[in-house]
Amino acid sequence: MHPRHAMLVAATAVFSLPAHAVQLDLQLLNAFTASTGARNGSAEILDYSADQNTVSSTMAGTSGFGVQVLTLGNTGTLSERGIVTFNSAFGAGTVRDASSTALDPLQRGFGVVSLIPTTNGTTQGKIGFFDYRTGSVGALVTLDVGFHPDSVKFSADGTKLYVVNEGEFTSGGATDAPGSISIIDLSSISTIGDVSALTNAAVSTYDFQAANLGAGVSLSGIRYNDLSAGAVANLYRHIEPEFLTEKNGKLYVTLQENNAFAEFNLASNQWTAIRGLGTITQTIDASDRDGPGGTAAAQINDQVAGLPMPDTLASFEFGGKTYLVTANEGDFRVDDADRQRVAALPASGPGSVDATVAATLNSLYGGNYRANGALGRLRVSSIDGDTNGDGDIDVLTMTGTRSFSVWDAETGLLVKDSGSLESLLLSLDPLKHNITDGLLSSFDARSPDKGPEPEALALAEVGGVRLLFLGLERQNGLLAYDLTDPSNPVLLDYINSLSDGLIAPESLLFVAASRSPTGRALLLGGYESGGGGIGVYSATIVPIPAALPLFGAGLAVLGLVRRRRVATS
Repeated sequence: MHPRHAMLVAATAVFSLPAHAVQLDLQLLNAFTASTGARNGSAEILDYSADQNTVSSTMAGTSGFGVQVLTLGNTGTLSERGIVTFNSAFGAGTVRDASSTALDPLQRGFGVVSLIPTTNGTTQGKIGFFDYRTGSVGALVTLDVGFHPDSVKFSADGTKLYVVNEGEFTSGGATDAPGSISIIDLSSISTIGDVSALTNAAVSTYDFQAANLGAGVSLSGIRYNDLSAGAVANLYRHIEPEFLTEKNGKLYVTLQENNAFAEFNLASNQWTAIRGLGTITQTIDASDRDGPGGTAAAQINDQVAGLPMPDTLASFEFGGKTYLVTANEGDFRVDDADRQRVAALPASGPGSVDATVAATLNSLYGGNYRANGALGRLRVSSIDGDTNGDGDIDVLTMTGTRSFSVWDAETGLLVKDSGSLESLLLSLDPLKHNITDGLLSSFDARSPDKGPEPEALALAEVGGVRLLFLGLERQNGLLAYDLTDPSNPVLLDYINSLSDGLIAPESLLFVAASRSPTGRALLLGGYESGGGGIGVYSATIVPIPAALPLFGAGLAVLGLVRRRRVATS
């Protein structure tokens, strides 16, 4: 670790050390970026198997859609084993995306990839199977699942494959494709040779129609972005699952656009709870034009309510309870027609800001809260924040909270929110404040729209310490926390590999030392942009008191950093 990096990390961590305090050192071992042919595309989602030290990543390259299969070497290098494409899964030229991949945990030799068709609103998605040992599709099969399969995950015992089908908004109203999960029964598979005998009879899909809901479970009370009569009469078609985690016989599934998570009981094969996540008020930078003369500046002083709308989640147990941790990315799509800049909201009537609220905001922002240097540039929801049902907006509400959160899985109650990560990131890496697309020249550009955008997330347990790794898609950094106590996350480390050509972390994967070819614990990062890169990081735990010198040095640096910021403000 670079000394300045170590001292800055120590400085931020020193104020809340747990009793079992540790320090973590993340170092980039290898930045793998392929740039030609089928490999010239994103490497968003990753998985790893200790069988032949195999890494798979999704691929959307110039030669098609599928997976790249790689070998992880004993120094952390990656080398190509094979490229597997599924260009004809729906007929010639009809694959829109390869969205997720997973490798069999029982090491039977096969992996899977989820495939989205170009007509994703009317054609079901597929799961493609491939031979990861040879890096080829072989004689394996594809199976039909739900609409727009977005993520895949094996059960821990390898007898099932879980598929999250987003059912992403297409037609709207009464004809929109429903979101769901599919469960593929793999209990008959002993070797890779058995995979070719699988048929669609092994697939069970559960959407949110009444027959799949447990007693007392209702679809009302959560967020919907389509409020037309046809949609209200068919709410099950407007639930959009995103990601899942398994714990104690249950699946917990994020419903991103609905700002909720759902619980699925694997014994009854029913949805047994749907819990809305409400809003969290954050202090953020709401404008990219709040500097002198309307220029970009880091001004983190706007209090705004946010819908968490998490993407990735993970689960863990503590004190006999199950907890969920979420990366609160937020989501806006142009076709949802539910976003608007504050300055463009109607001045009066439906969708306008309540007059009393507007007067209060004006008093806080020099008489014009809609100015570009105030809240005018901020993208907010045009359908949320009407707390009294009179048709206007009582609470300006952004999507995403620029944070991560810990939730009680059984109640849906918030246990801990990190708060907006913008101030922390500004102190650690001031030149990358709310940048986008890996461009330092875009300083402050994402301030009006989801900020650093927490998206990737992974949990690990090392030596009794629960580690949380968080990837920031826009700001590009990775944060590591000690999450042993779910109510007290403690920052351990930060690294940003922008200068190494790794842009926009989309997924994170922890590899324990016992499974790693390097003999050390590793963190793998899948990066979306810049041709699609994969970062291989070593993750070294340093117990206290061995790390105390770092903390002492960190205190000194913190003083320097603070003085510098005061002097230049």
